[in-house]
Amino acid sequence: MLKMIGSAGYGDIFPKTTIGRCYAMMWILIGINAYSYLTAAMTSASSLSIASIDDLKGLKLAAINGSVEHEVTFSLGVEVHAFKF
Repeated sequence: MLKMIGSAGYGDIFPKTTIGRCYAMMWILIGINAYSYLTAAMTSASSLSIASIDDLKGLKLAAINGSVEHEVTFSLGVEVHAFKF
């Protein structure tokens, strides 16, 4: 499985010794973890964290019409633009 994740699909170059395979497996796992960390960091940086409903007031919000998010924000008096889905 790890060989499939770490290769380009050609299969012409791959480690043949146990030490080489362990080394390749280590770098594959490091690469997966690094990619996951960067994806999580970018997602976290682009997310909005709120502590209370008052943090939402004055922001431009959008939600799908009829969704739970739309109903809750509308009932609390927060301005929200409804989209049809």
